Amino acid sequence: MTKYRINATSIAGTLRSTSTEASQLNGDVKPLGDHFAEAATECRSATITGALQGLVPHEQRAVQGIGRHISACLTGAASATGHFLNGDREMMQNSQRNASKGVDSTIPRAQRH
Repeated sequence: MTKYRINATSIAGTLRSTSTEASQLNGDVKPLGDHFAEAATECRSATITGALQGLVPHEQRAVQGIGRHISACLTGAASATGHFLNGDREMMQNSQRNASKGVDSTIPRAQRH
């Protein structure tokens, strides 16, 4: 049996810093549309102007999709950590109840190497 150690405080810090970085990414990308619009306005080629105008909505959707994926990953990681910790707590409570009844523990023992 593999022994897992989850430090909820460490995970919370990692999720918080990842969320901060993700929000900064969103702030960094937001002006991109303005830069494309400015480039399209300054450009003397109708072909390039049209390409830039078409590129902006496409890239904004792509970046928004990345943001949704990051958010889903953070939510999933937080949820999985919570479920893992709650499972550990439940196993300990069951073991304590069983111990008071004289029943063998159901918590797997970590193997030492």
